[in-house]
Amino acid sequence: MLAGTCDVEQVTREGLGDAVRHGQDFWGVYHSKRAFLEHVTQETYVLALKEPPMHHVTGAMRCGVDWDMAKKY
Repeated sequence: MLAGTCDVEQVTREGLGDAVRHGQDFWGVYHSKRAFLEHVTQETYVLALKEPPMHHVTGAMRCGVDWDMAKKY
């Protein structure tokens, strides 16, 4: 676990872009290189804090992992 410093109640466009890239990197490592994740489903969970900015960043990261699935919701 990392201690976050989410003390500002907003997320920038650049921050969301970073989250999407982190999701792409995550998938590239844990699916493509390590074969740890086979696929992402609606039951794939990501732990996020209760603050809305964390939900936004988590959603953006999930878009990076699987854009087609993210468009469904």
